[in-house]
Amino acid sequence: MSLLRKGTIQRRGGLPTPVMVDYFDVTSNASWGLWAVHPTASGISAIGQSIMLTTTRKLTNVKFSIIPHYAGLPEGTLVAALYEATGTHGVNAKPKGEDPLAISNPLNIENLTDGFNEFTFSGSQRYRMVEGLLYCIVVQVQSAIVLNGDNYPSVRSRSGGTHPGNLCGYQNGAWGTSSGYDTLFYLYGV
Repeated sequence: MSLLRKGTIQRRGGLPTPVMVDYFDVTSNASWGLWAVHPTASGISAIGQSIMLTTTRKLTNVKFSIIPHYAGLPEGTLVAALYEATGTHGVNAKPKGEDPLAISNPLNIENLTDGFNEFTFSGSQRYRMVEGLLYCIVVQVQSAIVLNGDNYPSVRSRSGGTHPGNLCGYQNGAWGTSSGYDTLFYLYGV
């Protein structure tokens, strides 16, 4: 292996190895349940974090800490989505509009594990995130059958977190924020 000038690690054969470009991972003290297909007029359908990179990177994957709450066997898929953001990073940053810049490959809700679940961005969905620009990375419900009070995934967060960004989410028909919380995640790029 050899290091490239921009700090990425090069695999044999010339393919860059993804590196962690942002994260927040501490003991969770809160979680936000995903109850509806995104976008929803009622309930929560997306939760994530505002991010601002210090180096330009192409998005490859993200991991969110998820708790599956299942009394039955819900069906459906979750995706991670990258949005251009508006607002002030760490205060009230939230996705700008309804159209994501990139969407990951879907994960089946019934296969989620308690802990960090990885979402992969393939091909044209590997968006080039520019340093110093404001984004939000979220996990959202793409499709679902039987999401209710007994069957839903929730995304772990921390109140009083120390990440420079803020939690953002889609609830009751609009994007919102919570500057007192940070979502548990790992973000990777090349």
